[in-house]
Amino acid sequence: MENASKALLIAAEVLIAIMLLTLFSYIFTKMSEDTARIEEKAKVSKITEFNQEFLNYEGRGVREVGKDSSGQPIYNPLTIQDIATLINLVKDNETKYKFYTKVKIVLDGVDITTIYNDGNALLKYKMDNNNTDSKYKCTKVEIDVKSKLVNKVTLEKF
Repeated sequence: MENASKALLIAAEVLIAIMLLTLFSYIFTKMSEDTARIEEKAKVSKITEFNQEFLNYEGRGVREVGKDSSGQPIYNPLTIQDIATLINLVKDNETKYKFYTKVKIVLDGVDITTIYNDGNALLKYKMDNNNTDSKYKCTKVEIDVKSKLVNKVTLEKF
């Protein structure tokens, strides 16, 4: 009789241990799923923040922002300083976000991010050539389908 009660106690202890291990396993799995979900949201947030910096320029100089007193359309074109800012965004984002993407700034069919290592170089070039009054339009901001990141900004002279 004494052995039977000890066997029942041992069986109960084993069942409790199995239940505790199952509970801990369930809690660990749920916590790791929550952590993965939080990390995914943070990644999506960083991608959105990265893209928004470039999407702010989309349509500038293309879309009408109003009419003047004579009824003529008013546009908000980009200046050379805006383009220099875009180039600097490309350079800064390479270190800030560490995404594996290269954003091209294409002006009238030429990739100017490979020509000018920063926006200051572009400004200096334009100032040296007395060409700082030009206006530009942002016709397209392309987002890579796979990475969901901006990879190309197309600009044209206004």
